[in-house]
Amino acid sequence: MRVVIDNATLRRHRSCKGAYTNREWDAEAQALIFPDWEASITELLSTKKGVARLEWYVHNKLVPMTDDELAAAKTAHGAPND
Repeated sequence: MRVVIDNATLRRHRSCKGAYTNREWDAEAQALIFPDWEASITELLSTKKGVARLEWYVHNKLVPMTDDELAAAKTAHGAPND
């Protein structure tokens, strides 16, 4: 599944500048684009910084994932703790 978070949405949610410098940022489309959401979840859960980003996306309802799904994914992937 492809997930796209456009610039207007990021601005409305006051995203940090990291959203615009990470590799998912597509300058031409002016959006964060996750071409394979399942693979992106795995990658995000592999680092503390990625976990924090994923939590922010979920908390702000910017991605197709609930808090319960996030908790289960963190457990399943052995995500780094705070």
